[in-house]
Amino acid sequence: MGDNLKVLVAEDDAILAYALELVVHEAGHEIIGPFPTAAGALAALGEIGPEIAFVDIGLDGLTNGVALAQVLTARFGTTVFLVSGDRRTALGSRGAAYGFIEKPASESTFRAALAHAIAIRGGTTEQPPAGIIPLAAAAA
Repeated sequence: MGDNLKVLVAEDDAILAYALELVVHEAGHEIIGPFPTAAGALAALGEIGPEIAFVDIGLDGLTNGVALAQVLTARFGTTVFLVSGDRRTALGSRGAAYGFIEKPASESTFRAALAHAIAIRGGTTEQPPAGIIPLAAAAA
């Protein structure tokens, strides 16, 4: 895997989507999105999906963020972080994503999540940094 990873952002809050976009660009990675709907994100995916994704649970449309996370994880092996103020739904979505970041979250939390995702994709077994709640069995 090269240094330039593909990172998908599916977030309907324009300010947060922009902040995530900046974090990804500053880290030197390729942004896919941001998409305000899960359907838009799914339509943009080709045969090769993103390595990492930040997905809002409460995306509008027939497909929500949890369903998008499940597709990304199953189809591409994407390391997905669910992002939401809806803690109950996120914690009930264990297995759909690697981890959960509760809104409001700072840019430093997103930077730490991105760095952690890169590390675990490289084989590290370190625990998630503060601000990330593990959802996947491998992260617990």
